Amino acid sequence: MPKIGRINCNPTIGKDCVIQDDVIIGNSDKNSVIIGDNALIRSGSIIYSKVKIGNGFKTGHRALIRENSELVIVYLLGLMQYSIVIEKAVTM
Repeated sequence: MPKIGRINCNPTIGKDCVIQDDVIIGNSDKNSVIIGDNALIRSGSIIYSKVKIGNGFKTGHRALIRENSELVIVYLLGLMQYSIVIEKAVTM
């Protein structure tokens, strides 16, 4: 079990996710962080509120994910995998 730094909301966490040590999830909005299946949140990351993290997404260490963001994985031609961040008004 990871030593999560702080959880300030009631996140929805998908199956088979890995959340490493010292991660901070949410700030003040309840139920406003969604983490998809098979996601990897590496140590020291901070995830603000109103964030959706897609299935299979992987952060770097000490990543900062701002509010109103949606993180997804895009496959181009079925050969390459890119992670992108879409900043927008995320509805929960």
